[in-house]
Amino acid sequence: MKQTAARLWFALFALLCLAAIALSVLRMAAPAAFPRSPERSAAVQAGYLVRDEGGHVAVYVLGEHGEAGSPAAVLEDIYVNLLPEPDVLRLRQGIRVADETQLERLLEDLGA
Repeated sequence: MKQTAARLWFALFALLCLAAIALSVLRMAAPAAFPRSPERSAAVQAGYLVRDEGGHVAVYVLGEHGEAGSPAAVLEDIYVNLLPEPDVLRLRQGIRVADETQLERLLEDLGA
């Protein structure tokens, strides 16, 4: 009886581990934070602008002529005043990035 219970607990533990691994792999393979859509394809090619918006980091999708509209995303979990001074100054001026890869790298550097 004890062996059966031990095997059952082991099987449940193994199943839980496999589920955790599967979820981790799915999370890593998830699409980027700002997926491309047909209506934004021209704007995405113009790039992104990352800047301070009310004390948080905001991401703007640049239009065809380089203009920024309303923020596409405001990252509430990044407080600009807690970042190093050079990053704060760059964010106040606005940081332009050309593509999603550079955007993701910049956001990771800022703590996203």
